[in-house]
Amino acid sequence: MELPIDHFQLLGVRPATDAQTVLHTLQQRLDRPPEQGFTAGALEARAVLLRESADVLSDPERRQAYEAELMALDTEDGALTPGLDVPPSREMGALLLLWEAGLAIDAFDAARRCLQPPQAPALGSHREADLTLLAGEACRMGARELQGRRQFERAAQLLQEGITLMRRTGRQPEQQRQMEHDVADLLPFRVLDLLRRDLSATDERAEGLNLLEMLVERRGGLEGDGDPALPRKDFQDFFKQIRHYLTVQEQVDLFSRWASGNATTPGSATAEFLACLALTASGFAQRKPERIAAAQLRLEASGQPGLQPFLACQHLLLGRVATAEACFSQGADPALRAWAAEHGSEPLAQLCAYCCDWLRRDVLAGYRDIEIDPDLEAYFADRDVQAYVEQLDRRQNRELQGRSHAGTEAMSAAPLTTAPVLDSLTSRGTAASSEDPMRWPDPLEPAADPA
Repeated sequence: MELPIDHFQLLGVRPATDAQTVLHTLQQRLDRPPEQGFTAGALEARAVLLRESADVLSDPERRQAYEAELMALDTEDGALTPGLDVPPSREMGALLLLWEAGLAIDAFDAARRCLQPPQAPALGSHREADLTLLAGEACRMGARELQGRRQFERAAQLLQEGITLMRRTGRQPEQQRQMEHDVADLLPFRVLDLLRRDLSATDERAEGLNLLEMLVERRGGLEGDGDPALPRKDFQDFFKQIRHYLTVQEQVDLFSRWASGNATTPGSATAEFLACLALTASGFAQRKPERIAAAQLRLEASGQPGLQPFLACQHLLLGRVATAEACFSQGADPALRAWAAEHGSEPLAQLCAYCCDWLRRDVLAGYRDIEIDPDLEAYFADRDVQAYVEQLDRRQNRELQGRSHAGTEAMSAAPLTTAPVLDSLTSRGTAASSEDPMRWPDPLEPAADPA
C-alpha cells in the first residue's frame, strides 16, 4: 500500500530538523506507542517503519537524495504528491502512523477498505482486531476534526459509516456506543449546518428540516424538556438562531404541524402563535391579505389571552378599520395607551403606528426570504390588497342583505375600505418607536405562574 505522507510526516519532524533531533524523536516515538490495545505485531510493524524513516533522514547522503525527490515532485504544479510504499506485512503499522500523523479520515478510509472483501482478514484474527480498533479510533478523531471545521453533517456521516462498520464486524461495542452518542450530540449542529446552506441546495435543506423535526420530537414538543443533552435555555437560543435560516413558508408548514401535534407529541400553543405570525408575514410581504385573514381566524380560535392588540393589527391590514379600532381600544393596557398617544392624536393614526411597529418587531423579522419594510402606505396602495378588501366588503353587504330578507334586524356595518388608512398614513405618518410596551413574550419562554 502507499501512504500519502513523506518520511518527515511519518516520523513527526520538520524538514529542517537535524540528524541528532531525528534520532531523539525516533526514540521518543518508540518509547510512546499507542495505548489503545493494539497487538504486538501491529506495534512492531510501526516501529520498523519509524526506524526506516529515521535511517533515511539521519544519513546525509540518503537524506539529500530523498529531498531531491521531494523537490522534483514539487515542480510538477502540485500534480504529484509524496508517498511511501509499504509492504503488506507492515500495513497495520503504516495505518497506525497515518492516524498518528493527524490524517484520521485517511486512516479510517484505508482501514475500512482493508476490512472489506477481497482483502478482508479472517474472522477473529489479530489483523481484524487491529483494523477494527484503528477504524473506530480514527473515525472519532476524524469526526472531531470535521466539527472543528464546522462541517457537522460530514462529521455525522463519518460517524455513521463507523457505526455501520462496527456493527458489521461485531467488534468494539463500546466504541460503537460512543459513536452513537456522538451522533446524537451532533443533531442540533447538523440542523444548523444544513439549513444555513443556499436555498438551491434543496436536498440538504430538506434533510435539515427532517432533522429539526426529529430534534423537536425528541424533546417532546416545542415546549418540551425531554432532551437532557439540550437544556431548555440552550434549545431556546438554538431555536432563535435557526429561525433566520428558514423561509416564511417553511415556518408556516413546520409550526402548523407542531401546533396540531401527533400521536407522540402534544400540540403546541407557541407553535400556533408562530404559525400565525408567519402567515401574517407572508401575507404582508407578498400582498396576499387572504393569508392574514387565515392567520387572524387561527389566532382568534386559539383563545390565548392578551391578543386584542395583535388582532387589531390584522383587522387593520384587512381593511376592517372600525373593528380594528374597537379591538385595539379593548385590549390596550395603560402603558400601550400612553405609547399610542405619543404617536398620534387620532385613534386610527395611533393604530397605524402600532401596527407598523408590530410588523417590524414581531412579524417581518426572522425569515430568510423576507426583506421588506413595514410600509403600510405601499401595502394599502397595492391593487391586489384593494381588490381583496373590496371583495370582503361586497361579501359583508350580501350577508347583511340576506339577514334582512330573512326577517332579521339589519345591522349597520362600517364599510371595509383602505381609504381611511391611506388618508391617515399620508397625513400623519407612522414612525415606529424604538420601544414597544405591548410585545408578545419570546417564544418558548415558560409562562409565568399566576400570582
